Amino acid sequence: MENLPPNIRLIEISPTDDEHIYKLTTTSQLKDEIETFKVNMETGMSKKID
Repeated sequence: MENLPPNIRLIEISPTDDEHIYKLTTTSQLKDEIETFKVNMETGMSKKID
């Protein structure tokens, strides 16, 4: 994956109301099934969400 063109986006990450929590979503350029995770940057933990 090191040599991907700059216009390829494998994930999207967006902030939430909590400054330590982000929503990470895979894109179809990474794989067919789109998955979303809640990522806590303070604890380093993540959890798959529907």
